Amino acid sequence: MTMRRTCATALVANELRLRGGKDTLRRSDTRKNLAYLLAAFLILSMPETATSAESVAGRKVAVSADSILLPSGGAFSPLLTAEIKKGKRRHVLIVEATIARTTSNPGTLILARVDVNGVAMEPSPLSVGQECPAICIVSGSWWLDLDAHQELIGVPLTVTLSGIANPAVIAEASLVARLERP
Repeated sequence: MTMRRTCATALVANELRLRGGKDTLRRSDTRKNLAYLLAAFLILSMPETATSAESVAGRKVAVSADSILLPSGGAFSPLLTAEIKKGKRRHVLIVEATIARTTSNPGTLILARVDVNGVAMEPSPLSVGQECPAICIVSGSWWLDLDAHQELIGVPLTVTLSGIANPAVIAEASLVARLERP
């Protein structure tokens, strides 16, 4: 059974109760049960995995993926990568990235960070994150002045979105990177 079907089955099974040998919904939790059933339907109706990448003239790229496992533990795990043909003088690399949680496990902590060719991007090498009471989105914007990092001029730029969660969750992620003149 796929991870997506396992999550949906667990949602439904969590809210179904056996009474008299058949499955029945508890009346006291009708709204909650309906929400769980709707979430299970949405999970099952989404494609198992979908990854897309688009590059525009080698200076802009967009990548997204569904059903990514954000691991728990002490180390960030690469989630998405995108490549821009080469870094250019007098340009700034700008990246927007988002991780959206698709499971509802209250208290989950999600952290995200971005680097290019192993160089941490500004505003700092620290990550952005959020402790989620329910389904949530962690999003951030990063930038890097390529003139301040001569090792990135004239070489392909590999932008990596990394993430971590506690506990581990299934999520969607997207990343948009572009070179611009300041």
